[in-house]
Amino acid sequence: MRDLLLARAAVATIACGLLGSASMPSAMAQTYIAQDNWTDVGTLQYWGGSLGLEFRVNSPITVTALGAFDDGITSNLNGVTGSGVTIGIYSTSTQTLVGSSALFTSASAGTQIDGDAFKPTNILLGTGTYMVVAGNDDNYNDGQHGGKPASTQNTGGGAISFIGAYWGSSAGVYPSVFDGLSTGYDAGTFEYVDAAPLPPLGAGPVSLAVLGAVACLRRIRRRGA
Repeated sequence: MRDLLLARAAVATIACGLLGSASMPSAMAQTYIAQDNWTDVGTLQYWGGSLGLEFRVNSPITVTALGAFDDGITSNLNGVTGSGVTIGIYSTSTQTLVGSSALFTSASAGTQIDGDAFKPTNILLGTGTYMVVAGNDDNYNDGQHGGKPASTQNTGGGAISFIGAYWGSSAGVYPSVFDGLSTGYDAGTFEYVDAAPLPPLGAGPVSLAVLGAVACLRRIRRRGA
């Protein structure tokens, strides 16, 4: 009986400890805005084509929201042509969309943070090189303002690093023309956490440990029967 009680206590301790540790990364993970664009930046460019910010993921991250620059003015989310602003993240190796894109308009603006509007998403990015691309955005171009940046970039303590800015001739074209410094445009951005989510209970080492403890408990029960 004593062994059975001890085994039950061990199972409960292991399960609670592992479940607690599984939830800790999400609770403790810090959220960053990759490029936090400012408001009242000055004259906008109104390019209307595609604008990209290339970045490298050095350790896995989860993108929790996609953002479109609007200078703090919701009507700017209608974009240059009035059809809205599209934001997506692309793999630079394949030039294909990773996850889903987001469409912003004045009628569907999302949540405003500084000079950007954000809509929630859930995109896991492994190590590699990517580009956040804005189409039809009423953008700011620091090249038109003597190279004066109007944003703050956040690397998440080295989780990501910024490479450079690119442009394309139209909103539906992958931006492939390099345009210098990574702070070149206020256009597309994203919000992310610096740790990938752990697998849910039912997969991976957490479940294996719990199942192992349960098996041990069953052996003790059979032995005591």
